[in-house]
Amino acid sequence: MVNTGTLVRDYTCVTFSKNSEDFLFAGTSSGDLIGFLVKNKVLVFSFNVCAMGVKTVKSVSADKIIVGGGDGQVSLFKVNGKDTSLVQRIQIFGAIHGLSVSPDGL
Repeated sequence: MVNTGTLVRDYTCVTFSKNSEDFLFAGTSSGDLIGFLVKNKVLVFSFNVCAMGVKTVKSVSADKIIVGGGDGQVSLFKVNGKDTSLVQRIQIFGAIHGLSVSPDGL
């Protein structure tokens, strides 16, 4: 069980970080992206990513994840523990229900 404090969330999608599985990333119905450190079972970061809920989360590489939202936003994050940051965001017409990553990470 992971302690998220007083926050109660409805998780819609999850994925592990590539290769080492150090992190578990989860999207919520409220549009948040949550990062947990697996080894210590600790919540490391939380970002409000989109409206209408996070629909899909995918690991691109060991330090990058991509998030698709119900409002059509696709966001790329660089993962660095508590210093995780948004790298790029684009808006697409319609909800993003699935993402896939090619073998070369592009």
